[in-house]
Amino acid sequence: MILAVDFEDKLISATSADNELINASKMVEAGKILDIPVVISEQYPKGLGQTSSVIINIPLNPVVLEKTTF
Repeated sequence: MILAVDFEDKLISATSADNELINASKMVEAGKILDIPVVISEQYPKGLGQTSSVIINIPLNPVVLEKTTF
């Protein structure tokens, strides 16, 4: 299983984690190719928004878990 944790655009820009976002998108893409399940967690999506389109637009059926605590 591949787990992508907290890749909302607001968090990425606040932490300057652009390289981490690119690497995570490559891992998610590899999961799609290799048919490995993908789980995505989102930190308070009502306030921070959903997972970055760089990851979420990769055609797959991820399990998305919303959370409100770190």
